[in-house]
Amino acid sequence: MKEFSDSTAPGAFLADLIPPLAKIPISLQWWRSRALKYQQRQVKIWTKLWNNLMVQIDTKSAPECFVKQFAETDYKKQDIGEVQAAFVAGTMIEVYSNEVLKVRFF
Repeated sequence: MKEFSDSTAPGAFLADLIPPLAKIPISLQWWRSRALKYQQRQVKIWTKLWNNLMVQIDTKSAPECFVKQFAETDYKKQDIGEVQAAFVAGTMIEVYSNEVLKVRFF
């Protein structure tokens, strides 16, 4: 979760602060390899969890939760792919965990 939060925080990568930098040649984008490494790791984590939930939904063993409700919507008709859906679900989990921490500790 920390890596996900760190890499998605505004300004985590220079190109987030200065968008025209994304237009320079890829070989000059020194931050790009680190960002792609984070992305690949996050895709692997979130799609694994997403796929596990899809199996649970198919076998009628998924817990009732907001992510299950999202998965049962027509997200594909809204042009949301599986990887995007996995990230949406992961974001929901992160938001929920942050809210629980606020309630418990503040």
